[in-house]
Formats: sequence, C-alpha cells, structure tokens
Amino acid sequence: MDVLLTYILPLLYFILIGYALQKSSLITKHGLSIKFVALFYVAKVVTGTFYTYIMVHLIPRGDDIDLLFGGGLEIYNAFLNDPLAFPKYLAALFSIGDFNLGDTSSDFIRTVFDGIKFIHFLLDLLSGGKLYTNVLIFNGLCTYLYLRGWAYLRVWTGGFAFGGFVWVFPAAFFFTSVLLKEGIELCLIAAMMPLLSKSITQKVTFWRVLGIMVLFTGMFFFKYLIALTFLGMLVLIWVMCRWEKQKWRIAGIALLISITGFFGAVKFFPALDLPNYLVERRQEFQLLEANSSLRMKTLEPSFTGFVKALPEALNNVFFKPLPGQGGKIIYYIFSIELMLFWGFIVFLALKGSPQSLSKISPLAIGALFFALVNLLIIGYTITNIGAIIRYRSVFMPFIAWFFWEWFRGERVFKKQVECVKKWLVL
Repeated sequence: MDVLLTYILPLLYFILIGYALQKSSLITKHGLSIKFVALFYVAKVVTGTFYTYIMVHLIPRGDDIDLLFGGGLEIYNAFLNDPLAFPKYLAALFSIGDFNLGDTSSDFIRTVFDGIKFIHFLLDLLSGGKLYTNVLIFNGLCTYLYLRGWAYLRVWTGGFAFGGFVWVFPAAFFFTSVLLKEGIELCLIAAMMPLLSKSITQKVTFWRVLGIMVLFTGMFFFKYLIALTFLGMLVLIWVMCRWEKQKWRIAGIALLISITGFFGAVKFFPALDLPNYLVERRQEFQLLEANSSLRMKTLEPSFTGFVKALPEALNNVFFKPLPGQGGKIIYYIFSIELMLFWGFIVFLALKGSPQSLSKISPLAIGALFFALVNLLIIGYTITNIGAIIRYRSVFMPFIAWFFWEWFRGERVFKKQVECVKKWLVL
C-alpha cells in the first residue's frame, strides 16, 4: 500500500494532470503550445519538489512547510479517526473570538495558518497524506491558473510579454511552487485576472462580481495587506482609466492619500495604529533566531522615524543580499538574480527609447504602486535576508513590468519576443 501511495499514485496524478492541461482552454482557447504548457508544468513540479526537499531534509528545525504539512496531517487524522465528529472539530479549529488584525497572536492570525493546514488536508485526501504528491497536485493547479491568468493579462494589456514577468520571474517561480501564503496569493490573483479582464473588455455581470469578491476574500484571509493594496491598485487603475489625461496627478493624489492615511488613521480609528503595527512586526522578526539577520536601526512609529529609516528599508528590499551575505550558499543564486534584475533595468534604460510618462498605461502605473507599497512594508518590517527574498519575490516582477513598458522593452527585444511568441503560441 505504501508503494502504491508513494510511487504509483503520484505518477498517475502526473499523467492525469498533464492530460487535463492538454485538453484545457490553455491550448484549445488561448492558443498556447503544448510543449510550453508541458515544460511549465514539469518545471513547477521539479521546482516544488526541490524546494520541499530543502525545507524538510536540509533545514535543521521544522520550517513553514514541515509545520504546515504536519498540521494538515493532524486534520487528516482527525477526519479518519472520527468522520462524524469532524464538522465539530473544524468549527472549533476555525473559531475566531479575537479578530485583531494588528496582533499576531490573535485568533484571526492563528486561523490563517490553520487555513493553509486545511488546504494541505484537502490535498492529503487526494494523496493519502504524502507531501510530495501534494506538491505535484498543487503545482498542476498553479500551472493552469498562472498560464490562464497570463493569457488574459496579455489580452487585457495588449502586450504579449507583460504577463510573463509575473509568472516566470525566477524567485517568484521558486517560492510559489509550494503551498505557502505567497503561492496561494499568486494563485488567487491569477484566478482573478480572467474575471477582471472580462469585466473590463466585455461587461460586468453578477457572477463575475461574485467571483471577484470570493477570490478577494480569500486574498484578505491569507494576506490582508496584499489584498488591501491590490484593491487599492484596482481602484487606482479604474480612476486613471476614466480620467487618463490626469493619471499621473491621480497617482500623486493616491500616494498622498496613502501616506496621510497610514500616519493619520489612528486619530479616527485607534485600532488602526499602522506605524506602531509595523514597528511591532519588526520587533517580532528581530526576536526570531536567524543566521541571516540584518542589523537595523531602531524604527520610531512617527513620520520622521519612517523617513529616517527609508534609505535602509529601500536598500534592504532592493539590493540585499549582496554576494556572500547571509551565510547560505543558496543566497548566491538570489544575489545573482538581483544583479541580473537591475542589470536588465539599466540595459533597458540605455538601449530603449523611453516613451513619455503620459503614455504609460494606467495598468503599469497601478502595478508599480502595488509593488512599491508592499516592498516598502517588507523593507521596514523584515529583518532577515531569507524572509526578505521570499516575501518580495511576488512583487519584483511588477517593477520590471513598469520599466518594460516605459522603455519599450518589446522594441528592444523585438526579435527575442517574436521568437518566444512562435515557441509559446500555436
């Protein structure tokens, strides 16, 4: 039985998911080539397996994957031991008496992790409790959602390469290949892309609005700051599209409102002491034992305190780790990636022909806004290199996206883009 669950079942799932992808709308409707979809799927599974192996076997103490998978197994065993009492077990597990978003020890924050464990439990039902089979199934879903989201993003923006930054950026590809919050958030964003695209290019319907609301609720549950900033991005894009000639003025007003709201919300809603919340989150990270901890100055919960800490926050989130910094060999890979990233931006700036800022699309401006806000939160609060690399991974592609449009990347890499088009699309 163990041989069946460990080796035969994952092989069957691999074939079944591959067949489903071949027959999916990715190929039949969106025109992606079979070889590209197959390569993407295999790459996601291999990456997820590699990441999981590192976390489970090469990290001395239990990491997120190990702890969350173990929690999923607890739910799985509770279900197997007493199915009739299982609803009551779940009700107790997800009971929220303390809905304090600003307190990391609150019932709500605890339930977020229980939510990830519950997804592991659902996968355990399909895999018989085998972690690597869970990774395979999860990445099959990721492949479909990511590529479908990319296809609709391509239609929405009118640019072939735009969506590719989001789904194949190396660090994002790596850190979203396992069942953690980053992977879940990117899946939810990808699933929302078709609904948003159809609502904008076709018409708004009740079912599309309902779908967007359900997906947004999921985003809020797992990562409420990302959800709120993503919602802010969508509102900003909508307003800029309605008054496109004033889009940079609107973006400036949005920035001013964001800064004012961040520091001033506490005067009207005492529970929304956002500066102090970030300071406390930073202190919590500083208490964690980590080999890659950064020495950071004290952050004061005031406007001047955040201004003084801004250079340090930008340096940490945009330029760390330097080669050899952090003490782990794998960090060299992310150091190289970061140097290539900024080298790519510089190359675009030198070789490209920057278009007028007035011609940059509202979508690219909104993406920049979404990325910068979240990257600043990371820069101010995260105090170890490993967490910075992981948390920022899903936002850096949006920075590349903005510069790609500004410097007309499709002109700079015209031959390469045409070559990729021929390879990716039937």
